[in-house]
Amino acid sequence: MSADTHPKGGSGFPALRGLTPVLIVESVAECLPFWTDRLGFEMTTQLPGPDGSIVFAILQRETIEVMYQSLASVFADGATTATEVAGQSVALFLTVDSSD
Repeated sequence: MSADTHPKGGSGFPALRGLTPVLIVESVAECLPFWTDRLGFEMTTQLPGPDGSIVFAILQRETIEVMYQSLASVFADGATTATEVAGQSVALFLTVDSSD
């Protein structure tokens, strides 16, 4: 049985259906135009913070989804500390037909 036909996705592991990055940034609003204006993503969810600024957003186009969360809201959630976030980074490599 090949990895394509194995009920658990091959090698006994569950089949993966997607991977959604949550990118932690200073300002969610400043990141949105790249995805919406340049790449045609739709903002499907947005959550405002206490000051009305967007602190969390989900962007989607077809089967691809990207989430953004503000650093301030991560700390406000109490799920992580500045020490745990310090020095972390991420790089996304996008393959497109044309950047025009």
